[in-house]
Amino acid sequence: MTLTHVPFDQFESKLWKNGLGTTYDIALFPKGADHADFDLRFALSPIVENNVFSAFPGIERVITPVEGAGLRLEFAEKEHELVLNQSLRFDSALTPMGKPRNGAIKVINVMARREKWNFLSCGVTEQDNYVLQDGEYLLLFALQNCVVRSDDENVLMAKHDAVLASSARTISINAPEIRILHAHLQVV
Repeated sequence: MTLTHVPFDQFESKLWKNGLGTTYDIALFPKGADHADFDLRFALSPIVENNVFSAFPGIERVITPVEGAGLRLEFAEKEHELVLNQSLRFDSALTPMGKPRNGAIKVINVMARREKWNFLSCGVTEQDNYVLQDGEYLLLFALQNCVVRSDDENVLMAKHDAVLASSARTISINAPEIRILHAHLQVV
């Protein structure tokens, strides 16, 4: 697979599984999957008001606020207060109440079926180089304009664009100040 550039204006708009909001799918695997049967999902989701999250049994989720003041997640037995660019990993069968702080926010969700995918790392980073082995995937979401390079390919990413990469390769990111959300996953 070469580097696959997914510009922000090509994200696919869909209703949340529970119908209480809208999400913008960047990528769903396997090809042709939908919200009922995906193994891997990469999406940008606005949260404009307090809402209960949809349940996705068997799915591990990493959520990261990328715009706005932050997000409070209220689970049955605990609460988490996420600030901008802070990630939280949790069982997506749980259905926390999501409460945006000080107005609407946007979050990135990376959701992976446990028996198919293993998270190696996920979150906002200043890392500028990644080495992928066979069976590994890298999902990138630009928090600023940057250039992603691999072998003889260069992809110019505008803010909020995405890049998907797989196979054994080295990926480098060039920007004045590296700030990118990454998800590094491995096929189980």
